[in-house]
Amino acid sequence: MAESYQLTKYHVGSKREFWTLTWPLMLGMISTTLMMFVDRLFLARFDPNALNAAASAGMAYLVFLVVPIAIVSVSEVLVGRLHGRERFKEIGSAAWQMIWFGVMLTPIFWSIAIFFPYILFGGTGNEVHETGFFSTLMIFAPVQCIMIATAGFFIGIGHVQVVTWTAILGNVLNILLDLVLIFGIGFIPAFGVIGAAAATGLSQVAQVGFLMFLFLRRKNRLIYQTTTFALNKKYLFKGLKIGVPLGLGHCVETIAHFLFFRIVLSVGFAQMTVVAIVQSLYILISFVIDAQSKGAAAIVSNLLGADKREPISKVLKSAFTLHFFYFLILTGLIWFFSDDVLNLFVHATHRELLITPQFVSTFLTALLFMGLYFLFDGWAWILMGFLTASGDTRYVLFVSLIVQWLAYVLPTFVLIGIKQQGADVAWSIITFMSLLSFVSYFWRYYSGRWLKSCL
Repeated sequence: MAESYQLTKYHVGSKREFWTLTWPLMLGMISTTLMMFVDRLFLARFDPNALNAAASAGMAYLVFLVVPIAIVSVSEVLVGRLHGRERFKEIGSAAWQMIWFGVMLTPIFWSIAIFFPYILFGGTGNEVHETGFFSTLMIFAPVQCIMIATAGFFIGIGHVQVVTWTAILGNVLNILLDLVLIFGIGFIPAFGVIGAAAATGLSQVAQVGFLMFLFLRRKNRLIYQTTTFALNKKYLFKGLKIGVPLGLGHCVETIAHFLFFRIVLSVGFAQMTVVAIVQSLYILISFVIDAQSKGAAAIVSNLLGADKREPISKVLKSAFTLHFFYFLILTGLIWFFSDDVLNLFVHATHRELLITPQFVSTFLTALLFMGLYFLFDGWAWILMGFLTASGDTRYVLFVSLIVQWLAYVLPTFVLIGIKQQGADVAWSIITFMSLLSFVSYFWRYYSGRWLKSCL
């Protein structure tokens, strides 16, 4: 009979186990990233300024969401640790603490939607589009937090297929709503960027409904006590202890990305368009990174909960090997179809302005650096999954504070803002930053100090 910490039928730490646990997450998350990709593809067809607004305002949205998302996602760690210890009756209460935390943030998110757009986008020249996209997303922000907290329950117990099908259903709904709300149909007018954001939010509402239905079904109520709604300070504070430093670290990273876009925007429309297109491609393939990080956190959380540390190094080796394989396949496909990518994103009215030999050369160079960024960033996020499982998230915050500002924002300000270099140089800076992050996290793992943070 398999132990509770063994989330699949395969040997713990094997490539088969890691693949079996992460491929459903990848399938679900590619639906989520495809949702964002389709939004931007439709917006590029609607208005190039709408595409640029989605890139910059979307990053601003993440600045406010990254800490709450990091906190509520800790539900998978809390659930995984309890699951590994076979303390099943406490799992429902632990998951609910993160759900309630998302609910409590509603007035804060709605206040940000009303009062912050002018501060963030005043004087950009594209403030109407940016404000509409940002404010609409913020209205639905509590729903996203609740969705992530509830999904963490299923990830922590190894039932990742539930998350997969939920994301797929949400993505199908989002695409249908995009077509209606962005371009308009019949008596429904074209809402543009606001329609894209509303389509995303409404699809998240549907996903929460589906997840809660499964979360509260009879089997989960009996085994995991998922109707234990009451606030539990013990698990709430544990979630905050792990999630706040992790979230602040991701927040620093997101702020750095936001400043990066502000600086690149000063170089000109063409360079900003290159950066936005390449970033959109990265978003499309980032489902691999997110899934592997969550899969690593789920496996290691269960192992640490059961006090089984021997297979951990095998988990890391399997994860690194699989990610390198994904790097070769995905970035190779994107490079091979690079011409088709440009045709998808460049609007006909701007084609003569943008499609020049210099523009294409800059795009291809940026694409090359994006591939390397995918490799290093993926390895770094796998290691972050390990550190999060042990509760060593203060180190994540430390690395973010040092690397993001000294190796990312500062070089971008000097080389792009002052010396007016192009999008290819901008992406080389991002790649260098991701390499330093990976080296920092690997050193922490190799030293063994991350295990001292186990709660």
